[in-house]
Amino acid sequence: MDSKAKPNILVLHIEKIILVGIAAFALFLIYQGTSFPMFLDKMQPEKLAQKASEVKTSIDDPHNEAVLELLPEAAPRTYQERIDQLQKQIPFSEYPHTAFEPKSTSQGLKRDAPTLMAPLELKMRGVLSAMAVKGGRNTSYPAMKLEDAEVPEVEAPKPKSRSRTRGRRGRGGGEEMGMGMDMELGMGMEGDMGMGMEMGMGMEGSGMMGMGQNQIRSLESKYNKGYGTGQAGGMGMGMEGGMGMGMDMGMGGEGPGAGRPSASRTESKRPLKTIPQTAYFISGTAILPHKVMVEAFQAAYEPTDDYKPLRDRPNYLGFDIQRADVTQKAAADLQEEDWVTIDDWERMNIYALSWWSGNGTEVVPADYRDPHLTALLPPLLINDFTRIATHPKIPLKSMQRLAFEALDPRDRVREVDPFGDKAANPAINNPRRGGMDMGMGMGMEGDMGMGMGMEMGMGMDMGMEGGMPGMATVEKNPADHKLIRFYDFFHPQNKNSPKPGRKYVYRVRVKMENPNFPENPMMAPSLRSLAPEVFVDVVPKLKQAEATKKRDFAIYTPWSAPSDPISLPSTVATYTGPIEDPPSVKTIEISKRPIDLVRGTPKSKAVATSWDWAYAMPVPAPFDIQPGTIMNKALDAEVVDPLTLRIKQKPDSNVRTNTVVLDIVGGTPLELEAEEGLTEPGLTLVFDPTSGGLTVMDEIDDKFQYHLNTYTEDLVPQPPANPMGTDGMPGEMMMMEGMGMSGEGP
Repeated sequence: MDSKAKPNILVLHIEKIILVGIAAFALFLIYQGTSFPMFLDKMQPEKLAQKASEVKTSIDDPHNEAVLELLPEAAPRTYQERIDQLQKQIPFSEYPHTAFEPKSTSQGLKRDAPTLMAPLELKMRGVLSAMAVKGGRNTSYPAMKLEDAEVPEVEAPKPKSRSRTRGRRGRGGGEEMGMGMDMELGMGMEGDMGMGMEMGMGMEGSGMMGMGQNQIRSLESKYNKGYGTGQAGGMGMGMEGGMGMGMDMGMGGEGPGAGRPSASRTESKRPLKTIPQTAYFISGTAILPHKVMVEAFQAAYEPTDDYKPLRDRPNYLGFDIQRADVTQKAAADLQEEDWVTIDDWERMNIYALSWWSGNGTEVVPADYRDPHLTALLPPLLINDFTRIATHPKIPLKSMQRLAFEALDPRDRVREVDPFGDKAANPAINNPRRGGMDMGMGMGMEGDMGMGMGMEMGMGMDMGMEGGMPGMATVEKNPADHKLIRFYDFFHPQNKNSPKPGRKYVYRVRVKMENPNFPENPMMAPSLRSLAPEVFVDVVPKLKQAEATKKRDFAIYTPWSAPSDPISLPSTVATYTGPIEDPPSVKTIEISKRPIDLVRGTPKSKAVATSWDWAYAMPVPAPFDIQPGTIMNKALDAEVVDPLTLRIKQKPDSNVRTNTVVLDIVGGTPLELEAEEGLTEPGLTLVFDPTSGGLTVMDEIDDKFQYHLNTYTEDLVPQPPANPMGTDGMPGEMMMMEGMGMSGEGP
């Protein structure tokens, strides 16, 4: 039988197959039915009637005794019943129970290891600047020996007509004194005494700008953002910041700049206390979650019996820094052996004490600083050192100031009872205090707030809690974060210093005092109060201290996450200036599409700088650039003495950046503001060999650095000839009139 015949057989016999299945199922049901017991054998009517009568009888029977046993016992009425009730045993099995283990009160509150938090959010920055260092036996420095730059002649502006009704303040000098002072002396010295006292640099030797014949060119004060300007708080660091530069240079003061050369001083045999030196380093800042740490210490130790506030709090001792080279390796692939330990907190102090000539004025409020975490600011000259001083998560206002600003304006006014006790308000009782309640604590941000006011804010605002030597109280309102600040300096003779052209990542950890094994043995907690794991750790240290007479009292936080890659900055830089000859642009239509047709070659101003290590200054070279210009030049450069800020001539200079200008756009007049002379900002596309790629220079972004390195605003027009024949008299008259000292009536 072939395979084709099999389906035909099933189709022909389908009825028979169904019939056989029905018969098999019927036989199965019959078999199942025979296996069940007979109903009459199991359920007899007589038995069911008897069972129902028994249930009825049980329901009718009384159950009072059983119910009464379930009810609580009645309250005893007599003394004997009360005694019997108290002596009655409680059924043990009817209640949940555990084995009784007697414990002392403090057995469950042993001293455990403290919870430590790692530093967060490392921010790194490369710095190349001149820095004020101690002069030692040096009687001069290279920039001091340079000749002063010549003063170019500038066409004097036309004199303005003066109104007879303007009075004493409008007689030619109150607003445009033209003496290099920028209204600083007449307007309260800019609020910090630093910029105003820079008069000492511009007036020495030959007098102020625009007076006399022997003029001296100096850098405009607004471009001096470095150490000694007082721009960060004036008197905040013991007169080192606000009056250091002006007083020391012009008057030979005894501050950190005493012994520096004045503007009229030449080389002598007297050693200089301060000289400029190149500072080439990588700076870093991070934040430590201080408030979380304080709360963790309080939660861990305050409930214990052996709690001491002075000991059981975060006590910072310093920090450790490690660096790893990631030039040819990703940060994620770093191994533990790739990390190299570099400077620590102790080394930062050595820099400040033995190398630097003073330190920069602090700009971070004392609430967010700790002397063992926040390194002092280096005394960078001219350059703005505040760039390396702060962190995005650290406020620049004290906690008291922020709390005051958060108040409703109506709550800021203190109601004073004129008939009450004057002693309750010291400002009223002592007129000479005048507003110290508001000035020292809250308002002193303009004059002394960032320096002196911030420092005093901690003690006055925080109620002298925590952080003050000898105080045993706990911070009731700790700051959220503490600032960690450190530096990694380059030195050609130090093999462990960072190298130019290499990329690095950094990490930091904080060193703290162990509250379970403090530095002072008299402050140590008892061994019985320690948790078992802490006891095992402390006992070997105790034996080691007895043998070596040295206590290992330091503990360390976890390492922070690696920072972003950072390198030492390039020693050359380029900045674009205004466009002198913008190209003409004509819009034409081709295939119904507007096309900008550029005619002519755009020309612009630019400046390139190359760092001179011996002179500790950038050597600028101005350029008139166009597409195809290579920014290399040999010239007699005009440079700025970092200490005196005098502009000097440096002959035979060579500025080589190898930067190639590719294109220049912008400079076209704005259509809506054509009458005002406003133009479109210029953009310059260059090939930068230091970065190995294309870079776009923006005129707006580079404006400050361009003017700083070209000295375009230090050229003061020559005044007209003095008809009285006495040099300087017109300027002096203008100064006296501008200050309201002419003696005339309004």
